[in-house]
Amino acid sequence: MTKEIFKEKIKQEYDFDKLKRWITPLPGKLLTPSQMTKAEFLESIKGNFSRVAVEEWVEQLADSPLTAAVPSPTPAMKQQPAKGKKIPSFYKKGDVLMHAVFKHPCILLEEKGDGWICGLLTSEPTCTEILEKADSRFFQENYFTKTMFTLSDPSLCQFMYPFDNDKQIDSVRIRLKEFFS
Repeated sequence: MTKEIFKEKIKQEYDFDKLKRWITPLPGKLLTPSQMTKAEFLESIKGNFSRVAVEEWVEQLADSPLTAAVPSPTPAMKQQPAKGKKIPSFYKKGDVLMHAVFKHPCILLEEKGDGWICGLLTSEPTCTEILEKADSRFFQENYFTKTMFTLSDPSLCQFMYPFDNDKQIDSVRIRLKEFFS
């Protein structure tokens, strides 16, 4: 995202939650000339959220593209999971991963010889690309989207949880294939 695109988003109707979603993928050490990081900025506007304050902060940002930090993935066996959370030694249909580029959960739908067919999940209930609501204990407030893509190496993404409804996974896979036929 460039500084100009960020400015355009601010001109549209927005609220604090939308602003957090726009800022979250930016690099953590993104500094302005006043040396305010994105976390410090979000904290500072919690009580006084105004369009002027946001525009001033964005104006101070460098003119270079505001890209997210490039993730440095590690193979699944060497990842250091959160305490008490395990990383699978192999992947199977139904595993949900945090995609390294999209920064959204994606679900492994079907393994092909050279990778996986995946579907994208969203937590935004008003998204126009929703296929159906997810029915899983870990993803109760998530929705399957009409987005389907391939993933050649799942170990480059962070493992989240298994999707515990195989029947819905098969149904979504079939519906997505029909949609793209």
